[in-house]
Amino acid sequence: MELPAVTSLLTAKVVGGQPSPFWPTIPLVVACGALSGFHSLVGSGTSSKQLANEVHGLLVGYGGMLTEGFLSTMVITLLGAFGFEALIHAGVAKSAALSLATPAVQAAKWTSILGKYKWFVIIPYSYAAATNTVFGLPFEAMAVFSALWITGFALTSLDTATRLGRFAWQELMTPLKEKAPSLYKVLANRWFASFLIVILAVPLAWGAAWKVLWPAFAGMNQLLASLALMTVSLWVVKVQKAPTLGKALTLSPAFFLWITVTVALIWYEIVVVPATIAKGLIATGYAVGIIIAISLALNLMLMADYLRSLRRKE
Repeated sequence: MELPAVTSLLTAKVVGGQPSPFWPTIPLVVACGALSGFHSLVGSGTSSKQLANEVHGLLVGYGGMLTEGFLSTMVITLLGAFGFEALIHAGVAKSAALSLATPAVQAAKWTSILGKYKWFVIIPYSYAAATNTVFGLPFEAMAVFSALWITGFALTSLDTATRLGRFAWQELMTPLKEKAPSLYKVLANRWFASFLIVILAVPLAWGAAWKVLWPAFAGMNQLLASLALMTVSLWVVKVQKAPTLGKALTLSPAFFLWITVTVALIWYEIVVVPATIAKGLIATGYAVGIIIAISLALNLMLMADYLRSLRRKE
């Protein structure tokens, strides 16, 4: 299989349907495939509270990372081997001896519909083609089995996002616990907090708006990742007293990611948000724009605090 290492995103209009330069918008495309601040929040705010012993974090955290890395490798392998229509058709054309019942021709048959569908069809069909070709398992059954995997991933992701949103809302209500205990019991109630997150999320993602929300989530996710890296690098410098090389190994990726994702989110505000509003997604456009603007302001404040902390002797 021969594919270019880097392709232009400008013609594809990847982010919000707008011409997207490779840098700095790559964090708006990658989401959590390479770096995930969302996972750092889950690890520090959720998983840590479910461990019986702090030492268990080594197995749960590192083991989970290895398992997810293995899963991503499997997905890339499946799509690389079976997910490209031209390659499969070329393979079929080269072998005149193949009958219509062979897995290769069957795989070519389903690739003809790829133009009509998106990743949620390509991935299960790629898995079905792979398992059918290699192990002879039923194509339809394997497609359903893989679709269940994807559905489970989507459901657990939405469940986790709702739960974290509930936790964040409940923590924001903490100041009311002593000042207005009755109001606190209502606003911090787990049912109220959960429904609030869902009620706010559904209209924002309704229709095709998720195509605008996804890169915004990706950017915020990478922004959290950069802040997590900055926190770790500060610990390495101030607490561990690492040598120059150790400092460089933690500071350089933290600063590079922070600069990239900050510029990407500014680009998103200037290019994608106005285009979204112009398309008629007014509520989604303004809501996402305001949230990102607030996050960028907090981000700059945290960077200033980070730099002050680096200069402190104690």
